[in-house]
Amino acid sequence: MPDNEHVETIDAQHAAIRREYRIQAEAWSRRPIDAHLAWVVEQAPWDPAWRVVDVAAGTALFARAIAARVGSIVAVDLTAEMLTRGRDLSRAQGLTNIRFEQAAVERLPFADASFDAVVTRYSVHHFREPAVALREMARVCRADGQLVLVDMVADHDPRVANRHNELERTADRTHTAMLSPQRLIAEVVDAGFALEKYVSREVDMVFDAWQPQLALESAERQVIRTALEEELAGRGESGMRPIVRDGVLVFRHTWGIVIARRRRRR
Repeated sequence: MPDNEHVETIDAQHAAIRREYRIQAEAWSRRPIDAHLAWVVEQAPWDPAWRVVDVAAGTALFARAIAARVGSIVAVDLTAEMLTRGRDLSRAQGLTNIRFEQAAVERLPFADASFDAVVTRYSVHHFREPAVALREMARVCRADGQLVLVDMVADHDPRVANRHNELERTADRTHTAMLSPQRLIAEVVDAGFALEKYVSREVDMVFDAWQPQLALESAERQVIRTALEEELAGRGESGMRPIVRDGVLVFRHTWGIVIARRRRRR
């Protein structure tokens, strides 16, 4: 368990996330299960008897994407508004095997080895203490159970990674840090999982449609736009690898997908 100082830091992060994502819940509810997430689902095996927990589920995009392939899912998130949107979307889609529960990943309200699989998407870069969160995921996963973790990953060059994380924090103050692929894998293994597969996927983002909670004329968006334009002009690296396509400013995220198995407890 985290010590008192870490608990205070984690709790402050939780409060910030709840403030931010009650605002973003409406925009997240409009995000589809797109080709990128569908591709991720195909990278791992699933079983119709499995009990699954979707950690930091938001509007349960991942849970809804795998609902037809597993037995039952508990979608867990900090923010009530995100869960409400996810519940409404699940009902509208006729999905009856997803249950929603408000809780923090660092303190999951489940017994040890409660689930056959743990999934989480776009969460690690919001964790104040990734190791604490991942150990809790390992705790609720049965021996040999599956973890599928999807998150943005940072450049191997720490200088570029630091700049990219700085710009992401400008857009969303709850962003802590994207990890490099090597660090992400190491954290998963240290938490009690054995790596089965790591794959990555490049995902293009239209700048003006990204982070819709930021007005196009907002100071934060202008700071990031300037950084991308500077990179296009050959002055510096943002880590976001911008291009202009048909007159539209586009940048790129790299998704890291970790598929692992819970090691047997000694």
